[in-house]
Parts: sequence; structure tokens; C-alpha cells
Amino acid sequence: ELGIRLTGAAQEQRYREALAMLERRGADVERQVRLLHDLTTHLRRRGVLEHVVATDREAVRRAEAAFGSHDYRTGQAMVHLADQLVYLEPDDAAADSLYANGMRLIEARFGTHSTRLLPALYGLAALHDSRARHAEAEVLLRRAYDIRRAASGGAHPGLAADLRRIALQVARQ
Repeated sequence: ELGIRLTGAAQEQRYREALAMLERRGADVERQVRLLHDLTTHLRRRGVLEHVVATDREAVRRAEAAFGSHDYRTGQAMVHLADQLVYLEPDDAAADSLYANGMRLIEARFGTHSTRLLPALYGLAALHDSRARHAEAEVLLRRAYDIRRAASGGAHPGLAADLRRIALQVARQ
């Protein structure tokens, strides 16, 4: 909780302290994975990129070891790693595979209309956009819009951002 409320190096230190405490107890792997994700997101925002991908790979490894390779939590860790690969390493094939596998695992647990799919849909759409595959990005963004609209009854403020993303893809086409 302190890590969430702090900024800069102090935030990183709290995340690392919390992670070390959980590791010493050898428990709550789900929370460990979330902390690793929080840490990598924080490091990326600060521009401290050296260990971001390796840390997210560790999150996937821990999720697979604790929950198995067919669990939605492993899928969520895969999506988070794919996000890092899209922005930090030129490994489109690995990111594409991680997004696809992560989405498959999340869908298997929560269904094809779950809001838990949104991060993967947005990430994969960004990957397609960066490679000028705008029609494919549009399809993913329309799916994300439909999921959010159905889940919110059409009253979520994120719907406007979704429509803007879709419009940009249409314009690029």
C-alpha cells in the first residue's frame, strides 16, 4: 500500500520490500506476480528499463509454477510481458504469441466478453498499429469497445477513448 502512494525510488523500494516479505513467507504467489507487474510498470514510467522485461519474465515463470500453464493468472502475466516486449524489445512474434496465449487462457476462464480481456486487446491492437496493420487493430478495438459497452451499459467514460482509438485506425486505413 505504501508503494502505491509513493513516487520515484521510494515507491520502488516499497515494492521490493513487500516482494521480499512475500518471498520469505513463500506464500501468495498471485500477489507476488501483481507486485512484479506493479514494479515493472513503475520502472518503465521512470525510464529505468534495464530489468523490466526480465522481471516480467520472472512474473510469468512464477505464475506458471504456481498455477500451471493453463491458468488465467498465467495468461494475465503473459499479457503484461507482451506489453513490455511491444515497447521495449523488437520481438513482435513473441509479443503476438504471448497476447494470443494470454487471451486464450483468460477467455477460457471468464468467457469471450470479459473486461479482463481489455488489456490484451488494447496491447495487441497497439502492436498491429505499430506495424501498419490498421484493419486488424480496428477489429480488436471494436471488440474492446463492444465488451466495455456491454459491461457498463454504455455509460463508461472509457468508451469515448475507445471510439477515438477506432477512429484513428479507420483514418489510417
